[in-house]
Amino acid sequence: MIQRLVIIVLLMVFQPKIYAQENDANLISRNTVYVEILGSAGVLYNITYDRLFSIDEKNKISTGIGFQYLPMYGYEIVSFSPRINYLRGKKHYFETGLGLIYDAQENEYLIPIRFGYRFQKPDGGFFAKVGFTPLYFPDFWGSPALIP
Repeated sequence: MIQRLVIIVLLMVFQPKIYAQENDANLISRNTVYVEILGSAGVLYNITYDRLFSIDEKNKISTGIGFQYLPMYGYEIVSFSPRINYLRGKKHYFETGLGLIYDAQENEYLIPIRFGYRFQKPDGGFFAKVGFTPLYFPDFWGSPALIP
């Protein structure tokens, strides 16, 4: 009786992991940290963390948050920029999305609208993106404005 109990406990503790199937979507490098110039940065640059979620083989969602600190002429710009993007493709993606640039010093915000191209290998490594990012200003000298 004790031998059977010991065998059962040992089998439970040292059991091998068994997978019924592999999903290629799980093999994607999901986390990226990069520096963005202009675009969703608003002023000059943004240090951004991006997380990729697979919907299926060709459709993905990415979410991210950026941070910018820029001291200029005795004035400091401190901004945070969360964003969400939809990506279509396998390694070469069409990317579209929305974000928010919040200036903590002035308590103001802008809304970047993104259309672009993104290159990201599924197994990680080189990452690049380029795009057109018009900015929506809710209060641009008293009225809303969309600036390309």
